[in-house]
Amino acid sequence: ALTVIAVSLGIRLLREASVDQLLATAYTERRTLEVRFPGAQHAPLRVERGVAESNLEKPSSLLKAEALISEKLRKTPDDPTWLDARARADLLDGNYDSAVKTLLRAQSAESDSAPLLTDLGSAYYLRGQSADHPTDYGNAIEALGKALAKNPNDPIALFNRALACEQLFLYSQAIDDWEHYLREDPHGGWAEEAREHLDSLKKI
Repeated sequence: ALTVIAVSLGIRLLREASVDQLLATAYTERRTLEVRFPGAQHAPLRVERGVAESNLEKPSSLLKAEALISEKLRKTPDDPTWLDARARADLLDGNYDSAVKTLLRAQSAESDSAPLLTDLGSAYYLRGQSADHPTDYGNAIEALGKALAKNPNDPIALFNRALACEQLFLYSQAIDDWEHYLREDPHGGWAEEAREHLDSLKKI
């Protein structure tokens, strides 16, 4: 029985890693989001405007992830792991309101999950940016703050909360977060972006 449980758990972890990797790859291949994304490598930010693109123009990694997520949610529609994956796919597709609603649903089943809280904060930030809703920036800061209470040095939560603080003109807190971020991740593309933000804030 223990062997069966161990094998089952191992298979699930592999599946989760697979979809996370696909989503991270899709983000890196075509980065359209200012916020950081779990597992994704740094890439230049692309600004895209206009009508929604055809599915044929999406990264193949995103199409594969969406197919896998759809399959799993048909079998276990309330699984917070797959709901979180669906929300991340929605973020990549620009469906920010759907992502927020999905993450709130997932959170009701797994309220103490730091990754869920981080993704929820990111979704609020992007919805606020898209719809010009300052309230969403406040919700983003709250969700990311809860995530950081569980993992104070998480670079993704720090990066994304600093962005949200900037939107609400909370410059002192944003500076604190950028400086904290750079202590945790002082090199590479993400650090360069953080340093640019920090330098700009210090000139205000």
